[in-house]
Amino acid sequence: MLVEGEKSQNLSLSLQFVISGSQEHGEYGCFFSGRESLENIERVMSEQKMIPDDIETFPSIIMLDADILTEFDDNNSKDCPLVFKLLQNIYMDIKYKRLAIDSFDMLCNNNSSTYEKEMEAFFTFLRKNTIKTLLTINNKIDPKIINLCDDFLVNKEFI
Repeated sequence: MLVEGEKSQNLSLSLQFVISGSQEHGEYGCFFSGRESLENIERVMSEQKMIPDDIETFPSIIMLDADILTEFDDNNSKDCPLVFKLLQNIYMDIKYKRLAIDSFDMLCNNNSSTYEKEMEAFFTFLRKNTIKTLLTINNKIDPKIINLCDDFLVNKEFI
């Protein structure tokens, strides 16, 4: 699913998506934010009372922010193919069933010649492994990203 809206709505929706998968369906989840720090994410979760008292009884949710990429990338860029590789490697370890990428558009400002091919390969990976995916974008986005997503995502909502 591709969701367009304000950044605070997108963050909350993304978090709720992976948390409900863990709490209601017993699914491992992965959350990646292209904009917010982990500290801010934890603050939002606390303010909105998203963390249940018995959280340790639910499957894990891996939470990452864009700062994690600086550990893997010498150029400190928010490189989409790098994000894809990182998320695929995490999947090999925990087999998450839900993935939310908040501010997907922030990660996809890439003009490389292989960009579209890498994005298609990532969407194919998600579909092959039946990973429920929520991508949030902001109101101003490159139409090329929408066109690529159209070929691979089932549902789009604009909030």
